[in-house]
Amino acid sequence: MKTLFAVILLIFVIGCSHPLEIVGNGDIISASGEHDCLLEDNPCTNYVIGDYDVTYTAMPRAGWSFSEWEGCGEQWPDCSFSMPSNTVDLLWGQTAPALTAVFIQADRLVTLNVDNVESKPFGELFRSVNLDAGKQLNDAADIDRITQLMCRDPLTCTPGAIRYWDKVQFGRFALEQEITHRSEIAELHSRGFSMFWSLMGTPAFLRNSCSGCVVANGDDDPFHILREVNVLTSDVRNDTGQDIACSCTDDDWWAGPPTVGIVGTSSWLDYLDITISQLLMEFDGANPKLRIGLWNEPDQIWWKSNQASFVTMWCASAQQVRDTLGPGSPVLVGGPDISSWESGINPLDSPALKLIQETCGPTPSTPSSFDFLVYHNYSKSERFLLENSVAEVRSWSTNENLIIDVGEYAAALSGADVTTTCDLSAIASLDGEVPIPTGVNPKAVLCDHRGAAEEVALAATMAAQDHDRLYRFEVWDWGATDMVETRMGLLTVNNLPKPTATSFWMLSQLQGERIAVINELGGAFPFHLLASREGDEMVIVVASQDQTVSEQFTRGLLSEGLVFNEDVAPQLADCTVLEGEDTEAQIAALAQAGTTAQQLLDACPNLNDPTLAASIATALAYAAPRVGQVGETFQLTIEAAGWQGPATRHRIDAYRNTFAKTYRQWTDDDFASPEFDFADEEETLWGYMTEPLDQLDVTDGRVTLEVRPNSVTLLRGAVE
Repeated sequence: MKTLFAVILLIFVIGCSHPLEIVGNGDIISASGEHDCLLEDNPCTNYVIGDYDVTYTAMPRAGWSFSEWEGCGEQWPDCSFSMPSNTVDLLWGQTAPALTAVFIQADRLVTLNVDNVESKPFGELFRSVNLDAGKQLNDAADIDRITQLMCRDPLTCTPGAIRYWDKVQFGRFALEQEITHRSEIAELHSRGFSMFWSLMGTPAFLRNSCSGCVVANGDDDPFHILREVNVLTSDVRNDTGQDIACSCTDDDWWAGPPTVGIVGTSSWLDYLDITISQLLMEFDGANPKLRIGLWNEPDQIWWKSNQASFVTMWCASAQQVRDTLGPGSPVLVGGPDISSWESGINPLDSPALKLIQETCGPTPSTPSSFDFLVYHNYSKSERFLLENSVAEVRSWSTNENLIIDVGEYAAALSGADVTTTCDLSAIASLDGEVPIPTGVNPKAVLCDHRGAAEEVALAATMAAQDHDRLYRFEVWDWGATDMVETRMGLLTVNNLPKPTATSFWMLSQLQGERIAVINELGGAFPFHLLASREGDEMVIVVASQDQTVSEQFTRGLLSEGLVFNEDVAPQLADCTVLEGEDTEAQIAALAQAGTTAQQLLDACPNLNDPTLAASIATALAYAAPRVGQVGETFQLTIEAAGWQGPATRHRIDAYRNTFAKTYRQWTDDDFASPEFDFADEEETLWGYMTEPLDQLDVTDGRVTLEVRPNSVTLLRGAVE
């Protein structure tokens, strides 16, 4: 009976309810002040007692504008209700349809100062590629393709940099042919490319576990066999005059320390000296445009011993290369292309780059054995930016200007491991359509416009740090069926340019003085903007990823120093507010509701840390502006004093990209046909990707740009 009385009393106290809800960032303010609904309180129950005579005004927060009312007929901009108390009494205990104020992010304005340029130009930052030796570089036409990727006009442009691997464990007669792909290296140098020649692997003849790997030819200049190989004297490939029977008892002979002593008249340092001397013969002595790197990803499969032995070997090797180069050489020495800047090698939690700098970096009495360090990045763009890796790596040494490169980067982690089937549902059937891809493999973005947008986002966040070069991994796919499957290449097996080739081509045009590097990771519409000036021309690249609310929540956690799967997910297990399978809807509801740390503690039995709960609540607030904006377009206004005439626009989006173009023109059956003319399709797609979309009017130095979800836009225009 007491419970029934309490319910009846509550009904009489609260009257009826007219809920107020907010989409976006803003507040609903009532003229009387009695029915306000602030963003922090959204949604608001809004109980009504007595006369309901009220006028509501929608007040946008900074950076937002009011769009419309839902639940208020045609009224705008204010919304008024007039209901006498007797009508309200009839509705006691009932809930009316909600009144919703919809706010959208106001046109974003970016002001560029074309005269206030940074001291360091973009140069080769975005125009560097990784060419895995042995995958593909067959003829002059292949070099032309790389030049096309790096240059708007290949006839007048000096191309960028190429990282070219030399895997010594795949060589055959080391001291007879020291350099793998020697003729290709010579041709690339003659065509003007900067080179980063990267040597990795230990020769078999320098391992104690290997035998029969030194084959004498009757004098003091033996053939040194670099890998396990058995070749009879009668084999036409064998010109040593004797059987070759090189075998190793250690399967990891190629990924461990070489012997310290002399083997067959040669040591590891002798081998480096001879190999580097041979390499230098292919380069101009005065302007070699050459960097020499040692090793690749020693924290992965390429080194099987411990970190101390690797650093000892690496530092001695770097010093030998420097000694071979001689004093005053313009050639730079570095490495080791570790898979992540903070990675260690057994132990994993002790950064190898730190130990390298402590072991053979500069001291007050001795110069450094190396000029640059290199690591890889297949992480998400926000993590790389928030970690500020360049400053951290430099803090481990006394060289505050140490050159730091990214030797490999690409969208979609692990995309190099196996082929991934492309997702045709990502293709828009009409211009302006934003499809919802149904594929579940995230690596499928490497096929389409999503990967192109992710790559520009990744490059832009790296550009916010002081990197010297960013080597895109890599030029060609391998083992994938053209535009049906994908790996990390910019070009398919048969040279078809993927959407990531278009975005790389766009970035390559940023060669001049830096005007701006902008990474807006938060808000309703995160975006990235890069701008450069070269003479009287300004080049701008804008990318927008269509971040889901859940993805933005994860990004917010990263800004709090938390990784969702490791730090947060276990604590949210069994949360009553996260029951069900639609995680996106649940996160969006929590973000929109302004969920507090205390509410999370109350709803999540495994969450017992108030500090962690506060960080999760902060991340939800960070994601809230994305609620209702996923899949939406926004307007970006760019202004620059002295910007004149029309701006030429290129764009990648769900409809306009080479993947979508391919399937509008050809089918899987066409690709499978032995008569299919890949050369003709290649020419068609290159023309399509480099053809401007249109020209935009520049008025008073200002352009307003439509930015579509998961898109990349290139603008070029004249400046005074």
